[in-house]
Amino acid sequence: IIFIIIAIKKNIKYKKIEKELSGKIQPSIKLKYYRDLPEQEITPFEALIIKDNIFNQIDYIKFGKLFSATLLNLTLKGYIELVQNADKKDNITIRIINKPTEMLKEDEIQIFEFIKLLANNKDEMTIKEMQNQITKKASKIEKLIEKTFKVTINNLVKDNKINKDEQKRYIDYTNIRDLYIVLAVLAICFVVFMPTGIILAINSNIINKIVKKINVLTQTGVDEQEQFKGLKKYMEGFSTMDKKEVPELVLWEKYL
Repeated sequence: IIFIIIAIKKNIKYKKIEKELSGKIQPSIKLKYYRDLPEQEITPFEALIIKDNIFNQIDYIKFGKLFSATLLNLTLKGYIELVQNADKKDNITIRIINKPTEMLKEDEIQIFEFIKLLANNKDEMTIKEMQNQITKKASKIEKLIEKTFKVTINNLVKDNKINKDEQKRYIDYTNIRDLYIVLAVLAICFVVFMPTGIILAINSNIINKIVKKINVLTQTGVDEQEQFKGLKKYMEGFSTMDKKEVPELVLWEKYL
């Protein structure tokens, strides 16, 4: 009975919070297609966070794609050179060009320094060698993901694309929602606690609505997100970008 009373009080509290929240910020201009890059200097990490509303953490699968995209971006900026070896099975060599990193953003610096770590102080390594090194550094990769995500969020806050306070609020409510889901499942498993479990499940649903209403992106961020969505539709509808290979980097550059 005590658990039910507490859960109902929380239910009333969360319903009030949800009603008090204003609507989501809307794009200044609605776009179906967008042919250009929203911002030339944006990094792959920044692009993903803006495009997909990733404000809490990045998983390993997404990080793998971001790592590859950043590697190509570093190639465009002259910090890495990709060389094709026609006579070898492992036919791509990564050459590291050591030069000052002042022109790079913090997330790019994190990846660049990690690539140098994978090379074991050598100036070059093959893709296969890099893959082998990555499998040996699981703990370092976990720290790299955490650090890179943090500095990327800070960059977007500085650029007025993310509201730091609202991002913290988003994380807090996301964690509370997930906790409610776990507690609801556990409570429903026991007949005596089933009524409490049902209320907890309802509460988790209300908190999820709160999470969706939180404006982590500023107006600038929302407008850029709309441009990325338009660019994604344009690439899917009018290009064969999914069939491009590394050698075509020179032609497609930032798009790839």
